[in-house]
Amino acid sequence: MVAGDDVPVVTDPLPQVTVREAIGDLPRLVGHLDGCEPRDTPMELRREPSDYAKMLREWPSHEASPRVSGNWYRYTARDFGTFELMAQGDCYPEALEIANARFRTHLGSLKHPPKLGSDGWSELKAHFVPPYRNDAFHDKWKKLIADEPAWTLTAHLSQDTYSHIHYDSRQARMISVREAARLQGFPDGIEFKGNYGDHFRQIGNAVPPPLAKSLADNLLRQLSELGGQD
Repeated sequence: MVAGDDVPVVTDPLPQVTVREAIGDLPRLVGHLDGCEPRDTPMELRREPSDYAKMLREWPSHEASPRVSGNWYRYTARDFGTFELMAQGDCYPEALEIANARFRTHLGSLKHPPKLGSDGWSELKAHFVPPYRNDAFHDKWKKLIADEPAWTLTAHLSQDTYSHIHYDSRQARMISVREAARLQGFPDGIEFKGNYGDHFRQIGNAVPPPLAKSLADNLLRQLSELGGQD
């Protein structure tokens, strides 16, 4: 169908893929809550994958093994309690308010809290409250919304992954390499090279594979049709 000015439009688009559909079957990663540093240990899926996830697991020539890799994520002990208390969709201003409230609660629990403004007070605050400014880039922290599509993944993931905090408060962490890959449409059978920052950079810089495949299939079909004309 063609709209005004001969601009093609899609009248029956496919349904959007939600974050839950993309990553909800992946392993629940909670070792950090017990003080364990994350490790990229292959793990089994924890539930039947969605149609979208099945597509990525059964991608031709990149079929996935029963255990999924890429389960590394960043260890940021200061922030786990804040991640847990954030609501889905919350950004940095909300996170900072929560972190400060956690700090105040901890101070109130101490028999002899450090004096306001002292070195001890500042050191203790640093265990709860991130040091970043709150007057710009409010979405530098953002908790994913389970039943909505994810927002754009960028190469900045190589620096930090605060822009994509897992929607599951019980996991209280940022997304893993495999979760980022799922959100960007990478087959589960793809293994990334380099260090973990490189992994996130490769994912954030990429054209989503399903989009690239769709464009390529469409182009091949048009070329085939043109080749069949007299």
